[in-house]
Amino acid sequence: VRAEHLNPEQTVEVLHIVQEALSNVRKHARASEVTVRLQLETGQQLGVYVEDNGVSIDPQQVAQPTGNGLRNMQERASALGGSLKIEPQPSRGTRVCVHVPTKARLSA
Repeated sequence: VRAEHLNPEQTVEVLHIVQEALSNVRKHARASEVTVRLQLETGQQLGVYVEDNGVSIDPQQVAQPTGNGLRNMQERASALGGSLKIEPQPSRGTRVCVHVPTKARLSA
C-alpha cells in the first residue's frame, strides 16, 4: 500500500481504527501475538486486518457494544465510506476487518 492510495484524512482515520483495535487486544484479549495486515483488494478498496490469538470477543459485545471503542471504530469506517466487521474466533482470538475505498475509487 502506497501513500497515493489514501488521502491524509483517510490515513488518520484508518490509523485510529487500528490503534483502537490494538488497544482492545492489549486490554482484553491476553494475546501473545497480534498481526496487522494491509492489502489492496479488488474494487479499489483497502483491506485492513487486525488478528490476535487471545481471548475472543463476546459476540454479544459485538452486537451491542457497551463502551465507545467499538462504536468509534464503526463510525470512523462508515465516515470513510467503508465497513467494519469484528469476527469472534472462539479459541483462536478475534479478527477485525476494515474495508475502505481508496482515493482512486473516491474520485471515480
